[in-house]
Amino acid sequence: MPRVRAGRARTWAGGRAFSVFLLILAVLLAVGPAMPAARVEAAGTLAATFRAHFFSDTSGSQAEYFDIVGCVGIINGYRGPGGPVGPSQPVTRAEFAVMLARLLSLAPDWNPPDPVDLDFVDAPAIPDWAVEAVATCRALDIIRGIPAAAGGMEFRPAETVSGAEAVAMLLRALENDCELSGGWPSGHIYRAFETGLLTPGVAPGDWRFIEPFTPLT
Repeated sequence: MPRVRAGRARTWAGGRAFSVFLLILAVLLAVGPAMPAARVEAAGTLAATFRAHFFSDTSGSQAEYFDIVGCVGIINGYRGPGGPVGPSQPVTRAEFAVMLARLLSLAPDWNPPDPVDLDFVDAPAIPDWAVEAVATCRALDIIRGIPAAAGGMEFRPAETVSGAEAVAMLLRALENDCELSGGWPSGHIYRAFETGLLTPGVAPGDWRFIEPFTPLT
């Protein structure tokens, strides 16, 4: 089993840092091939300050939001700044874990967790570039895994993360999934509406509409 840095101690500062944190969460929750992002006014204002686009295959409004997550290091793209990012490509569970770990590390008082062993039965299949992030999210109870047929829990790093899975992990990162009711995934979706991560009253086709079991892009 790979040994990486992970654990349960974490804190998050309030004020401006927390506002940026919520903004990035909203960006990551955007779904659909074009991936337009939430919090349009705030994100657009921030994106305008970056001027040059970070990635070569984004355009229009989507480029502004990719600029934000690119500038703060949440998404690196395939060849770094100036290269492609694949805006319409589904996000794998390993990739989403890396995004979450990078996002958590933006906190000014981020306390890196203590080393633990990954306990997923498919841990050897986790790419080297994602091992530390997966273990961090696992130890912080952000990632809980999927029951394996032969017993134990699997991570399934190459599978795409669904909208419901992304919502659940984001709520856990915010430590806001306590006493959920309604079962899976209804309880998590309802809490996401309560906290403002999702917008109620939108129809299919709207970028804010999320299909719980559709791959996140």
